[in-house]
Amino acid sequence: MIYRDFKGLKLSGLGLGCMRLPVLDGDETRVDFARAEQIIDYAYAHGVNYFDTAYAYHGGNSEAVIGRALAKYPRESFFLADKFPGYDRGNLGRIDEIFNEQLRRCGVDYFDFYLCHNVYEPDIDGYLAPEYGLLDYLAEQKRAGRIRHLGFSCHGALPVLERFLDAGGDRLEFCQIQLNYVDWSLQRAEEKAKLLNSRGVPVWVMEPVRGGKLASLPEGLPRYQRHRGHAGGKAPGRLHSLRQLRRRLSAAAADSGDLREAHGAACKRGVSQGRKPAHNARAFTLCAGISPGPP
Repeated sequence: MIYRDFKGLKLSGLGLGCMRLPVLDGDETRVDFARAEQIIDYAYAHGVNYFDTAYAYHGGNSEAVIGRALAKYPRESFFLADKFPGYDRGNLGRIDEIFNEQLRRCGVDYFDFYLCHNVYEPDIDGYLAPEYGLLDYLAEQKRAGRIRHLGFSCHGALPVLERFLDAGGDRLEFCQIQLNYVDWSLQRAEEKAKLLNSRGVPVWVMEPVRGGKLASLPEGLPRYQRHRGHAGGKAPGRLHSLRQLRRRLSAAAADSGDLREAHGAACKRGVSQGRKPAHNARAFTLCAGISPGPP
């Protein structure tokens, strides 16, 4: 496992997201705990120490599952990230209630990382509304030790990202964006990463293989090879194939409608694919081998 340093913490370069855990009988609210625990244990045993959940994943059951599965391990041996569901305006009047409910569901006294979830065009006004005082509340929880590090995830366009950064100031320690070799251009992740880098805000990557969709390449595309030892480290045939892949995947993603709205809907209902970390780890390695894009 490759580890990254964040303020003296050793974070695994590959984390485990708990939005798509295996379920029973196709019911997204009924997580198959036995299979989910196998996935979580596999990840932990292979060096993953960052686990990500959210209030609405699997109809509210993801938090309980990850908390139960990790309870057997020393608390200081893993980092748990959770998120506040401010994309639903009705939740903004229940900030304290929801935050304490999340701690109870996860069976912990504090969150290592806590995020404002899915900041984008329809919900940024609510997130920043002074009558709710969300950022002030979360900053107070951090001072009380119940949040160790505060950040946000963003599916909005560049002006939304910039506005939220301006409003949050030094309280925001990191930002999670959708970044992979398709969304580098499709969701303009390159521009967002550059803005965050210019502000000195560390980037957390979500959807590195788009929930597994980039792990299984479309039929008809050429096979990819690493071209080890190619002069100058460049492989024109590989880059041509990658451009073709990006064009076809971008077209397919665009046909699926507004991606930010789709993500918000998926957060509410939960999406299960039951893919094991080993599968995504292999895809992660493949992407690293063929992508000349972001570092």
